[in-house]
Order: sequence, then structure tokens, then C-alpha cells
Amino acid sequence: MKSNFVAHHRSHDDEIQTVYEHLTGVANICKQLTSKIGLPKAGELLGLLHDLGKYSTNFQNYIKTETGLLNPDIDDTNNDTKNLKGKIDHSTAGAQWIWQRFNRYGPQGNLVGQILAVCLASHHGGMIDCLRIEGKNGFLKRIQKNDELTHLQTSLDAADLKIKECIEHIATENFLKQILKQVAGIVSPGKKEPDRLKHFRLGFFTRFLFSCLIDADRIDSADFECPENKGFRNKKKLTGKLP
Repeated sequence: MKSNFVAHHRSHDDEIQTVYEHLTGVANICKQLTSKIGLPKAGELLGLLHDLGKYSTNFQNYIKTETGLLNPDIDDTNNDTKNLKGKIDHSTAGAQWIWQRFNRYGPQGNLVGQILAVCLASHHGGMIDCLRIEGKNGFLKRIQKNDELTHLQTSLDAADLKIKECIEHIATENFLKQILKQVAGIVSPGKKEPDRLKHFRLGFFTRFLFSCLIDADRIDSADFECPENKGFRNKKKLTGKLP
């Protein structure tokens, strides 16, 4: 049974898009995009995890109050929602989940976990700076953020069962091996060339996955906000003036 946790609200007709609908919608689009490099499951997993934090009580109290679905003077929200737009972290939870999941597989798991976690943690504010100019590890600072601020556990507790089943089904050791096979082809470990070239290609690979998630997230959000425009996107040619 799918829940009624709110991801987006359409103001002109008061329709809501549930978190389940948004996560699965983004997953389906991102899956199509990452299929171009033979990694459909990577895109699906990124889509399912990208807004996992929207299941949190803090985010739900905020969005439902802002959209009038909750009245803070009547409903017991246990949360001060004033001036919280953009301040409730709902992108780190998914990044923490994938990092913790693949961390168990040693250095290779750490590599794949970081690639995917960077995409997830970065999808709202641009790609995070993993190595800051002063030498600090920006990735670990983000991924080790306190659960009270990322709401990972409360989000998992509230998440739709189907979402949890899907991410568990995808994020396996076999999936890890598929990613590593692609990574090996990209960095060519046996080839004699400067490490900086290998690092550049690996970074390019990460940015491709990141761009697929960004596109999928924006497409799904736009289709919810303006469903009448959805049909134009897949047409190869548009003739005449748009209405």
C-alpha cells in the first residue's frame, strides 16, 4: 500500500505528488538515461534514493504546513516550520544509505559507494567539493552528518515498503560488480598512462551519472507541475507554434 507522503504540491489545482510517485518516476527516467552506458540499475537506484529524506517527519511537517495541508495552530506538528524552505536536508539520507551499504565490501565498495553517494548528496546544490582547498575531506564531512540532521533512520522507518524492497533488491554484490566492470573499462588499470587521466575519466563517469539524475529529477518535477507539456518532449520534430 502506497502512503500519502508529499513530495510536491501543485498550487493551481492543489494536487499533490507523493514521495512514492516522485521516487519511482525519477527512477524510471534515470534508468532510461543510464541505460545508454549499460547501467540501467544504477539510474534506477539513484532515482529511488535521491529524495529519501522527504519521508522524514520534519520535511512532511514543513511541506504540509507550507501548502496548507496542516494547520500548525491546530495540528500537532512538533516542528517549527517557519523559514525552513531549503533548510531541511532531504538529499543526504539516500547518500548515507548507499555509502553504508557498499562500505561493507572494502576499497572497491568504497569507490562505488562514493561515486553514487556524491551524485545523491549533490543533486540539489551542485556537485560537492570532495577535497576542499584547505585539504579537508568534504565528502566525509557530508556523509558523516548526524542522523538528527539527515533523518536517515526516520525516513527508512516511514518509507513505502515497495521503495525499500526495490533498493534492497538492486544494491547487491552483483550490482557492485557491474559498476566495477564499467569503472575498469574507464580507467584501464593495466594501461601505462598518467594517473590524472584515469582520475579525469572516472570523474567524467561520475558526472554523467550525476547529470542523468539531475535531468530525471527535473523532468519528473516538470511533468507533474505542467502535465500538458509532457507530450512535446518525446517528439523528434515540432511544427507550428506551441499553444
